[in-house]
Amino acid sequence: EKFITEALESAINQTIKANTIVVSDNNSNDKTREILTKIIKKYPCSNIKLYKNEVNLGYHNNLNKCLEYSKGFDYLVILYADDILKPDMIESHINFFSKYPYLGLIGSKEDMINERGVFLKTTSNGINIFYNAGNIYEYVIDTAQYIADSSIMYDRTKLDNVGIYQTNTLFSNELFNMRVLQKYPILIRGDSVVYRRDHKQNQLYEWAKNRRNDYIGEIKNYDKLVQFEKRPDFQNKLREYYKNRFPRMLIALGASSIRKNVDIKGATIYLFNAALMKPIVVFSKPYLKSLFLIILNALGLYRLFYNIHHK
Repeated sequence: EKFITEALESAINQTIKANTIVVSDNNSNDKTREILTKIIKKYPCSNIKLYKNEVNLGYHNNLNKCLEYSKGFDYLVILYADDILKPDMIESHINFFSKYPYLGLIGSKEDMINERGVFLKTTSNGINIFYNAGNIYEYVIDTAQYIADSSIMYDRTKLDNVGIYQTNTLFSNELFNMRVLQKYPILIRGDSVVYRRDHKQNQLYEWAKNRRNDYIGEIKNYDKLVQFEKRPDFQNKLREYYKNRFPRMLIALGASSIRKNVDIKGATIYLFNAALMKPIVVFSKPYLKSLFLIILNALGLYRLFYNIHHK
């Protein structure tokens, strides 16, 4: 609700207009519907189609609704309601697709903004990287299997060969993009076509706090990710990569639980499981720093430390 107008207007005010803008309202119970109705009246020529699910289908099933509504499209961008597209996002991606029509998707780096829209940082490096179909290991090593979701444009005509978003995993976006790469080459641009908003109400923070057991279970079951890589030698390399990366990811989730939610119980659980996966991480600087903050909180000194540290 809070950011929907800014997000939708960024899709409307593109240098090349979208033929159709579909809004999939996942049975929201706030003022989203009222806001969307006003936007549709304000931009009558933008061909905005509004669908509302009769019940909340959940995050992943709503993504599949987006796939369903986009049948017959040439290209598809799934814009998340708290992100903002840069004005030439559609035009610049289509220019790449015109040059490289065999691509399954094009994504980019991202500019991070906070809740108020203030710029925080960019991941842009100016280097465009193409990945051949099936090169899962190279892609994961370079990107940690992450592409800014709202930066992605799919060749919609190819997605019927990919399937739908999995609904039994928290990592449906990442897995979907890896399935695209199994069948088609992809391009990750080195510039940014999107502003991604970092705020406490986004889906990642909600899952990290309220579905931590699911998160930990998925991270520990990393072998299912390895199966995306079909080359045996690279499978072994990918397995070793995940064995090293995922404990660090749990530490990062623990640190985030402290900083953003002051969720000490959650942080402790994440750190404990990181140590179980790879005991040596208990000597790493990020682990010790997070453990230090947990101890400060137990002593009632965390807020004092935080205020002094951020003056």
